[in-house]
Amino acid sequence: MHRTTRPHDLFRRCNNPEAAVYECWTAQGWNLSFRRHLNDWEINRVASMLHELEGFTGTSSVADFLRWKHSKDGSFSLKRAYEIGNAQQNKNQLLLWNNVWKNIAPTKVKYFI
Repeated sequence: MHRTTRPHDLFRRCNNPEAAVYECWTAQGWNLSFRRHLNDWEINRVASMLHELEGFTGTSSVADFLRWKHSKDGSFSLKRAYEIGNAQQNKNQLLLWNNVWKNIAPTKVKYFI
């Protein structure tokens, strides 16, 4: 949004500033309510804000979920995290990781590594 259309002052005038997007959006468009009637210049601000939001097509009925961007299916894997970590490190750090993962220390000692 442009600086002139940021709705900070309009937000303070909302009936329910804690409302979620799905509570303000209907199939017919935005359902905004304010604590008092707006001044002319505030109406222009609301119109400008709604113009900025024109491209909003509504909320999805699909539940949100976490997705890890480093895998094709979105699930986290330690193997992939290790590969990414190694790709970003220099050889000395790589040697350190290899020593941790392929350690030949006794089991009692490995517990503390």
